[in-house]
Amino acid sequence: MSTLLEKVKANLILDHSEDDELLQRLIDAAVAYAESYQHLTAETYEAAAMPVTTEQAVIMLASHFYESRDGSTGGFFADNVQANMDSGQHTSAPGSGLEGLMSFGKMKVRISIAVETIAKDAEGFATRTDNALASLYAYREGRHGSQKWVNRAAFSEATDLFCFRTIPGLAVTTEHVILCDGERYEITSVEDVRGRNMYLEVLVKRIEAAHG
Repeated sequence: MSTLLEKVKANLILDHSEDDELLQRLIDAAVAYAESYQHLTAETYEAAAMPVTTEQAVIMLASHFYESRDGSTGGFFADNVQANMDSGQHTSAPGSGLEGLMSFGKMKVRISIAVETIAKDAEGFATRTDNALASLYAYREGRHGSQKWVNRAAFSEATDLFCFRTIPGLAVTTEHVILCDGERYEITSVEDVRGRNMYLEVLVKRIEAAHG
């Protein structure tokens, strides 16, 4: 049976384990809040089974705590938390540059961040290969996929946009490439959304396969 930690990570679409200790503290806080809200004694759910509805509420609250851990919100969420809770939706705040972008639930595309390596054989012939450094889920949007592209079209060669969480221990730069659905993308720019080191917005240019 999955633990609450595993369920929260699944809800967040979070692969790495670097934040497990933090997540567990946030889960403990969410459980304590649920017990208080339900007028139960502290640590009731350490001995008693948690109702499914309460468990789901704890998962959602702990997920929100994680996304709001910088004191505000991550790149995909409006600053008005209550409005989002009332509507059941997570949207970007006006003026964030990500209006209309949705919650982490939309990060459904699997990508790899890779770096190209060149090796020469004994005869001096070079072989280029992509060495994958990280694999994760991302939100992907094609060129002209939204109003944001109207202003970019005049000066950007980008064909796609990817949004994903920052990767512990890896600073994504234009020296890397993105591999997705059998396609290869050259990174043209990397932006730390709102400068909070939580989400990256990456513009890329699809690399056409060489023929002949």
